[in-house]
Amino acid sequence: MSAATLFDKVINTLVLKNDAGLAREMDSHPVVISKMRNNRIPVGPLMILRIHEATGWPTKQIKAVIAGEGAQ
Repeated sequence: MSAATLFDKVINTLVLKNDAGLAREMDSHPVVISKMRNNRIPVGPLMILRIHEATGWPTKQIKAVIAGEGAQ
């Protein structure tokens, strides 16, 4: 559906409390996560790679969730 859906799934999978925890896990700044969540900036290849490394999900699946295809 969007970056928000993706981030919610990642937070649940990694058992994190919030976007600040996600930012720490992804080695990013919380403001960047917020902007991606609110579709003000796109989820870039580096963030997709970091999510892949942290969760083990295929990059194709990550891109599908962002695109709204709901792949699980």
